[in-house]
Amino acid sequence: GDDPRFGALPERARVKAFDERVFPLKQEEKRRREREADEHREALAQDLRAGIPGLKGRSSRAEVDMLLGSNPHYAALQPADREDVVKAQQRIILEEELEAERHEERKRREERRRREEEEYQKECEDRKRRREREAQEREEEDRARAQRREDERKAREVRDQARAAFTACLRDLVMVPGLSYEEAEDLFAQDPRSDHAMLTPNDKRDLYHSHLRTLQQDAEEKFRKVLQNKRYDIGMHLPWAEARGLVELEEGFDEVPLDADRERIYDRWVTDMLREAKLEMRRALRDNDEIQDRGHKLSLEEAKAILKHEK
Repeated sequence: GDDPRFGALPERARVKAFDERVFPLKQEEKRRREREADEHREALAQDLRAGIPGLKGRSSRAEVDMLLGSNPHYAALQPADREDVVKAQQRIILEEELEAERHEERKRREERRRREEEEYQKECEDRKRRREREAQEREEEDRARAQRREDERKAREVRDQARAAFTACLRDLVMVPGLSYEEAEDLFAQDPRSDHAMLTPNDKRDLYHSHLRTLQQDAEEKFRKVLQNKRYDIGMHLPWAEARGLVELEEGFDEVPLDADRERIYDRWVTDMLREAKLEMRRALRDNDEIQDRGHKLSLEEAKAILKHEK
């Protein structure tokens, strides 16, 4: 500065003289601040012990700041110091709160035990009455269930008898598969076996169509047997118009009354025969060692010759 005494000293001497003067002042200031902090801590602790409305053992820092923001001792302390004081008091408050909660819990447990004992006695009486009532209801349900099963069994038996009687009626009266239900109804309408309270119109229609399917299956099986007996004459490549002449005199030909149905069965039979022949051919080629050894180098004619020779 401008003081000649300051400028007369070397730099190091000036620094030393400054530190020797300022250091005691700093120490004194530090001790003063520590005394003030101790006083504020003690005063804040007294205020906390006196009680702060709303302060709880689990209050957050934001809640504490809101409750103590106007307290001069709280405001004068550093955050760490004020938190230490508040936390110490909160631990005390928390323990008091926990003890109060434990006391209330003991009271609640005692009250709960008393109520549970009363409820247990009442429940025992209710349970006894309920068991007696349930046993009676089970007996009634068992009797009702047994009666329902018996009624269902009898109804099922009557229904089965009615269905069997109607099916027998159809077997006696409807022996060709070409009739519609309405046409066949004229045949069996007068038969008493077709008139039963347990048979609905849908039941009779279903049974009739089932009977037709049986007739058609039987007729188709007999017709296929005719084709099978004449398979060597028919071969597998004749059209139905030519094949018809080979089988029309055979017994079983007229089992299928419509020629269109015969042609349909014939076409399906030829398809089945071709498929079976192909399978037999594959098995023969697979099982012949010479064919397997020569593989793709073998021509169709050579393969035929090998198979013919094997036979």
